[in-house]
Amino acid sequence: MMDYGYHLYSQINSVQPPFMLLIYGATDASPELYRFFSVISSAIILSLVMYASGKAAGWRGMVGAGSFLLIDVMFLLESRLASLDMFALLWSSLGIAFFIAFREKGRNVNLMIAGFLIGISTMTKLFGGITFGAVGLILLMDILFDRYGQERPLDRFTLPPRGEFRTGLQHPVIFTLSFSLVVLLFMMLFGPMEVIRGTFLNQLHRPVASPLFKAGQFMKYLLPILASIPFFILGIGPLYRKREGVVLIIGSVFLIYFILQAMTFDHHLIFLSPVIAIGAGIGFRRALRMFEYRHSILRAAARISPVILVIAASLVSSGMVLHVHYRGEPAQEEVAAIVRDLTSEEDFIISGDPLISVLADRRVPPSVVNVAHIQYPSITSDALNTSVVEYGIECVVLSYHLMEMKGFRNFVDENFHLRAVIFDRQNPLLDDEVSYSIYYLCDDSILRDVPGWGALKTPLDE
Repeated sequence: MMDYGYHLYSQINSVQPPFMLLIYGATDASPELYRFFSVISSAIILSLVMYASGKAAGWRGMVGAGSFLLIDVMFLLESRLASLDMFALLWSSLGIAFFIAFREKGRNVNLMIAGFLIGISTMTKLFGGITFGAVGLILLMDILFDRYGQERPLDRFTLPPRGEFRTGLQHPVIFTLSFSLVVLLFMMLFGPMEVIRGTFLNQLHRPVASPLFKAGQFMKYLLPILASIPFFILGIGPLYRKREGVVLIIGSVFLIYFILQAMTFDHHLIFLSPVIAIGAGIGFRRALRMFEYRHSILRAAARISPVILVIAASLVSSGMVLHVHYRGEPAQEEVAAIVRDLTSEEDFIISGDPLISVLADRRVPPSVVNVAHIQYPSITSDALNTSVVEYGIECVVLSYHLMEMKGFRNFVDENFHLRAVIFDRQNPLLDDEVSYSIYYLCDDSILRDVPGWGALKTPLDE
């Protein structure tokens, strides 16, 4: 859309920060390449998780953490998508790793790099801002403990251990400045108020989900990883006594945020996955040590448990690969192929799934690029109907939120012809079936005679 002369946020309604949108536009690559980026990101996160757990609990903890993360179905699903959550989690994880290194050695350069990386995470998805807040909270707590740690009431509490240095006010300043440098850079590129309004202020108008909906999202995330939860609980204490224990504080801040934020979806919760995996890996090592001092049968079981866990993780990961293989290409590919057959490169389309227009290489009216539930200002059926006329829409793909807009659906049913309905199941373990209803406009449609039909073009065409 930006290649056609539109401006992000002021003309293209997006609620996501600009970093990955800029990467997508600059590379102009296929979605498959971006999914490959997501796979690489998940592999780096897996390596960081295994390293942290191994450093805290030895090779058995490392094996346990890696295996528990590979059993995390939601993490695996997001690793196979061009997921902004996965990319933001990557930068946050790298930033946290440098922050842990700072607390160990006291080197300001590590803190600067941490702020820079977390800034990139925030400009990928705003969840990076939660990481920034959590790290800032830990820095402030370190300052308080250095100054008042020997006095009540702080003497009753402890933080995860760190190196022999004092945390001063200069450290939060260094961290904040390096973080702000990244944020300000993107604000200068796209306009300060546009970025603030598009990525933050518009988010304040999210619909408030019911507690039942949130509970359902948490259950969808937790059910596949129930086996790791007892080990995580067992590992909380030992992990908190290690320098890597700061991840528990950061994870707790994320958990509180997900509970309190207006709308939480299951894929958001992958920001908890590395913390759970590290804690579960350490808890797994602790459980093995408990069994090693008991009956010989239990000692034998403890010796082969890492092998069993690795096999289980391999089966889950292989099952995901087989699911993708037997499922074939995603339904979006088939839908996009039909859209290409029905339209030309100069035509505009409207789709409830924004990936369809990308795969089909077709133009979309800038006002309806984002037709999600959380768009602000809210998209209405009347606005969509008007866009159909103004841009001369030749094809409509009803899916997701568009399926719920009765006024627009009736308009499409009355003026367009149904070509096909295609179904796709996103999650192999859950009932997440998505339908795509593909409509096209006939050559003799009365819409073509409406005054102003197709009057609006892209800035480059005008």
